[in-house]
Amino acid sequence: MSPGHDRSRRSLRLELSLGLAVLVSLGILTAGFLLYQRQRHDLQEYLGMSLQNIARTGAVFLDGDAHQRVAATRDKSSSDYRQLRQVLDRVKAENQLGDDVYTLEPVSDTLTRFIVITNDSTPIGEEYRLSPETMPLVQRVLREGVSVYSPIYMNEHGRWLTAFAPIRDGQGKVVAVLDVDYRADVFWREL
Repeated sequence: MSPGHDRSRRSLRLELSLGLAVLVSLGILTAGFLLYQRQRHDLQEYLGMSLQNIARTGAVFLDGDAHQRVAATRDKSSSDYRQLRQVLDRVKAENQLGDDVYTLEPVSDTLTRFIVITNDSTPIGEEYRLSPETMPLVQRVLREGVSVYSPIYMNEHGRWLTAFAPIRDGQGKVVAVLDVDYRADVFWREL
């Protein structure tokens, strides 16, 4: 064999080896990406369903008629407010939630008002504009009376996962929404 032929065989072997290495690397990257996406989806679904169950259970213990009276009077010293606040404080404590739990009264399709919240600095009736990610969910809860959770979304305060459940009056009509938030930044970092 001629020296030129040996060099072209070595060059071809090197190119084939490099091509194979690139293909294997791409396969590993693709498999890793798909695995990451699957784990992210599964974990988000697990967290969302857990949060939704917390909201659904908490809403069962909230009296919608009392909620309407608090919304009308805006009196934090009333027995209705204290009873509702006690339920929210218990939901927050028993589920080790780091963020506030609160109820929302609808004003329009994009605007709500805080009625009861697990912090003392937010006044009853303070307006709360829904994010584009949560707006259709709150509308669905009010319209259909179902509990739902959001996908992970981002706002100026970080990444969030939120669950909503309907609060019903004595006749079963949905009068407000219980909102339970989970700061998803921790989840995101761990993932």
